[in-house]
Amino acid sequence: MIIFTAGFALGVQIPNFVDQYGKRVDAHLIEASNMFAGYQALADVQQGGDVNALILKHETSEDLTFRAEALLIRNLRSNIQQYRTEIIALNQSLWKGISHIVLSGSPSLRQETIENYSVNLPLNFNALTYGFIVAILLCVIWEFLLMILGTSFGIAGRRRRVHQQKLQAAQSYRR
Repeated sequence: MIIFTAGFALGVQIPNFVDQYGKRVDAHLIEASNMFAGYQALADVQQGGDVNALILKHETSEDLTFRAEALLIRNLRSNIQQYRTEIIALNQSLWKGISHIVLSGSPSLRQETIENYSVNLPLNFNALTYGFIVAILLCVIWEFLLMILGTSFGIAGRRRRVHQQKLQAAQSYRR
């Protein structure tokens, strides 16, 4: 029961983690988009809306500050694209969201989510489903380990002998 309960409590956290990761991605996207909006407005006025032309102008500037800013604009635009890709992946099924986070999610966002994770006990279909799946898997693994240990150390044989002794005692008592 303890293993099942612990597995269930752990399992319901999986959808919760995906949700918190998604909210973190969304917050970063909003922040990056707000920062990029100023550069886009500048490109609209000075370069006919072409951010690449604005970046090129910054890169070819004599001023070192403008050249450094070109890299910042490129990185900001790249981050926005990365966050949008993350959101698209997370908005598919929960299973695809989990696999995305594990296999190709941003390591820095994953670490940030872990560090700022708040444990909840959500009672929705996904949380309950994953809770039961993890609980059952842990119980199966636990039983399998006990079976292996029992076979390796002869515990199963002792149990069988004790059970047979109890049966014999019960039969003797009935006579």
